[in-house]
Amino acid sequence: IPNFDWVYTWRTVDGGYPVPTREYVVPSGEDYYKNGGPKYTTDTWDGTAAGHFAAGDGSVEDPYLIANCEEFYRMVTIPEADKHYKIANGVTDLYFNDISGKSYSTLMSYFSWGIGTKYVGDNTAVFEGCFDGNGVTMHGVYVSATNNAALFSKLGNATLKNFTVRYSYFKTSSSSALGAAVIAAEVKENSIAQIKNIAVIDSNVDGKTSAAGFVGYAKSNSKVYIENCIVSSGKIVSNGQPAYQEAFVANGTDALIN
Repeated sequence: IPNFDWVYTWRTVDGGYPVPTREYVVPSGEDYYKNGGPKYTTDTWDGTAAGHFAAGDGSVEDPYLIANCEEFYRMVTIPEADKHYKIANGVTDLYFNDISGKSYSTLMSYFSWGIGTKYVGDNTAVFEGCFDGNGVTMHGVYVSATNNAALFSKLGNATLKNFTVRYSYFKTSSSSALGAAVIAAEVKENSIAQIKNIAVIDSNVDGKTSAAGFVGYAKSNSKVYIENCIVSSGKIVSNGQPAYQEAFVANGTDALIN
């Protein structure tokens, strides 16, 4: 089998089947950068979640390092409580769909027609931790879901900071859908969400009931702090009854929004 590392990673068993020689050990961030760090790529997301992160142990001192879309998707679909995540140094762009040569209007039309690699919405996982985007720009995120459509489906006690989302599309279809947004569909009850230094550019939100650039629905006794953030261009529409649509937080029943 070409491109397999038969020296360190793979061996064969009876019948010639390849199996790993040993369990992969995720390096520390320090060792990861010493060995060259992330490889530059413009590859688009393959629709899967990675088996592990590039490096780190999730602590404040050695956060999980994310080097591609697959690792980012692992973070939001299989989050670990109270862990720290960071885009690896040198990773400037993540492409969830191929946007090359396409205008904003063309991409939004494609996504609205169901063309593209879908990022799964309606995720029941709650993100409770810290994500530092380290200046990355995420392009072409496409979510079409029944109830929750956003980059992060649900937030608990969480901090999100330092990234841009561009040329992306988020849509809910159920008339009772709680939240559609670019950043977070929902902040759960009695939680504190801190959102800092984030830009939403040329992105569309098509929601039922609640649609927003940042948070669709902040539930009771939650607190949402948004600092140094911007929504520029794009379209935010809520087609439900009642309909809430805002640039930052659409619906915040008993929530404290700063």
